[in-house]
Amino acid sequence: MKTKIKGKLNEMVLCFVVVALCLIFPNGLLSQGVAINTTGNSPDPSAVLDISSTTQGVLITRLTTAQRNAITYPVEGLLIFNTSTKCFEFYVNGMWQTLGCATAPISPPCTIGDSVAGGIIFYSEGGKCYISAINDQSDLSYISWCINSPITTRAVATEIGTGQSNTTTIVNLQGPGVYAASMCNSLVLNDYVDWFLPSKEELNKMYNHKNIIGGFDTNKYYWSSSEISELQAYSKYFTNGDWENSWKSSGNNHGLRCIRSYQIY
Repeated sequence: MKTKIKGKLNEMVLCFVVVALCLIFPNGLLSQGVAINTTGNSPDPSAVLDISSTTQGVLITRLTTAQRNAITYPVEGLLIFNTSTKCFEFYVNGMWQTLGCATAPISPPCTIGDSVAGGIIFYSEGGKCYISAINDQSDLSYISWCINSPITTRAVATEIGTGQSNTTTIVNLQGPGVYAASMCNSLVLNDYVDWFLPSKEELNKMYNHKNIIGGFDTNKYYWSSSEISELQAYSKYFTNGDWENSWKSSGNNHGLRCIRSYQIY
């Protein structure tokens, strides 16, 4: 019964819209198509809908990534503007694809301690702003660097700006699973999906501003994405800042905090 009532209401709304358009634009509605304008011009013969204005634009539905993903059975050709990525996206071949993104700087100012872009800003360098998640990504008592037996990943970069490439290298070699790099790589937090495990120097900057970021367990060693050898990787003790050559397979007393970055100019 409710379905029938809802259907009747939808029909009434549609009729109301059509009547309103006829009253507002009596010269712009033709059987071949619909014209929305203030000039009275007929629609172009090739268009089902012809909109023209010199003072306004067409506003596409705006959704976050999470809201987009919640759409049930999106139809082929569905178009949205993703407010999380600042991109126009369309649905085709069973997936969302990018039509176009903003190319001009759209990011907020980069001020250490500010809560923006999914977390807390803790550093900026080389035109990039670095953001830490506000909480640890695992409450497990055991979180290791590798998924099974340790292997050489060659994710040895330690500098600022190398955490993302390290993380990608580690996950490509080890695959998905419950371990540090994979957990950051698959993290979806505050509508952002580009989180990664910090490199050694990125982790060091996090330690320097640990009180601003907040939420760290100062009795733990936090993993970096920087490999030392087949068996070891760098971690940092958040009590005093000491570096540890940690065994990759030993996750006891190790914490995990993911970060992301964005271009500021």
